[in-house]
Amino acid sequence: MLNKSEDQVIRDITGSMVNQAGGNVVVNNYGMSSTEVISIVRELVSSDMAVYRRQAEHTAQDRFEEFSSKLEERIDQKVSDRLSRFNEPSMQLATRDAALGYIRNGNPYEAEALIDLLIERVLVEEHTTSQKLIDQAIRILPNLSNECLALITLIAFSNLQRSGSKSVYDKWIECMNPVIDILPKVNGLDIAYLMQAECAALMPNLSRLPTFVSKQMKSADLFFRHPASEKFSEHVKERYQVEFVDGGITFNKGCNEQAMIDFISTFMFNESQRFFCLRTDSSELREILTKKNMTMLMADLNLFLKESKPFSEEEIKDFFISVNPNWKTAFELLERADMRSTYLTPVGNYIACRQITALSDINVDLGLFYK
Repeated sequence: MLNKSEDQVIRDITGSMVNQAGGNVVVNNYGMSSTEVISIVRELVSSDMAVYRRQAEHTAQDRFEEFSSKLEERIDQKVSDRLSRFNEPSMQLATRDAALGYIRNGNPYEAEALIDLLIERVLVEEHTTSQKLIDQAIRILPNLSNECLALITLIAFSNLQRSGSKSVYDKWIECMNPVIDILPKVNGLDIAYLMQAECAALMPNLSRLPTFVSKQMKSADLFFRHPASEKFSEHVKERYQVEFVDGGITFNKGCNEQAMIDFISTFMFNESQRFFCLRTDSSELREILTKKNMTMLMADLNLFLKESKPFSEEEIKDFFISVNPNWKTAFELLERADMRSTYLTPVGNYIACRQITALSDINVDLGLFYK
């Protein structure tokens, strides 16, 4: 992964029956522990490890031990109740591919990503499209550079929308910093290689679709908006019978305190006593207010939209660049003709979803792209 890490391992099996099947598959007829799962993985890769001799032998062994220890830890954390899945030939082969992928490259980002994919592989049903997709992702991931991985993550992120509170949206943008920091190293070859790696394809008509910035302008219209005019502040004082004193709010006689509490859960003012909204999406906020029958706040929202000015596209770009200067490179990439015509394949989207999930701690489901 590009930021957060996930772990796994491989050790000897004791007190259990292990048989080699065609040199690739190990069958255990008894209940297993995570340590025994790791021993199975050791058996699966042992013949391939023989390739790494002399100078490379110690490096390969160290990488194997590192990968296997992380794998064991993650198994215990996430799928300790599904250890029997490792008796399945396809699961064993996927685990072998993941372990060898890390042994060959030794990229710590890949180790985290491969382990994450293995855990997801345990959780999905066998013989499903999801299972086939994960197996493909495990084979492809070791062939992707950090630049390619950053590119597909950026493309997927640019097609997602995040609503909720202002603080949630801030974190959503900031979680991408490890990806954005890699983008200055990206070149045209990286973009072209995504096609060869089966993570992306070209469709010229895509260039006509809305840009990332224009989509943010629409989906986060309350976030990308200047504070409301003084007219709105005067409206609040009069309607709720309050005063703004020393950065706080004073309730006057006749103030409806509950109504004001509801108001300040949605709107807040700055040092100039100008109001901004604490939510990001006006459409979502309208739905919330309608469900709660909060007609007063609905009227406030309508006036706020009237008395506040949306950001221009350049101001939105400036905001992202203020979070991380390398967003300037991200915008340049997203506006390239070849990038504007690029879309991710299912496996490209899947790998990107797992990246964003790890970065944001929010489960980004592949189904978002295939409703």
